[in-house]
Amino acid sequence: MKTFLKHLLIFFYLLAFMMLFQSCVVYHKTPVTIEHAANEKIKTRIILKDKSIEKFKYITYENQGYFGTRVTGNGPVTIPIDVNNVYEVHIKNKTGSILLTAIPLAGMAALFTAAIIGWQ
Repeated sequence: MKTFLKHLLIFFYLLAFMMLFQSCVVYHKTPVTIEHAANEKIKTRIILKDKSIEKFKYITYENQGYFGTRVTGNGPVTIPIDVNNVYEVHIKNKTGSILLTAIPLAGMAALFTAAIIGWQ
C-alpha cells in the first residue's frame, strides 16, 4: 500500500506539472507591425509606451481601427487599440510554445517511467 501511495503521489506531481506548462505561450523576440498581427489572427502581446503589457487572443482591423479580442468567462470581449500608444507588437511563436510544453513533459514522463521501473 505504501508503494502505491508513492506512485500515486508522483503521478499527481506529474499532472500538476503538466497543467502548469499547458498554457505557456512563447512570443517572438522580433516585433512586428500591428497590421501583420491583425492579418495573422494569432495570440498577440502588445507593449504600450508606458511599458504596460496587453495580451489578446487575436487582433482585427474593423471600421478604420484595430481591436484586440480577449476571451473571458462571459465570452469574447473586443477592446479598441490606440495605435499611437503602441510601442511594440509581438506574435505567438508556435514552434517555441510547442517545444516549451512538450520537452519538459516528455522528460517528466521519462523520469516517471524510470522511477516506476526502478521500484519494481
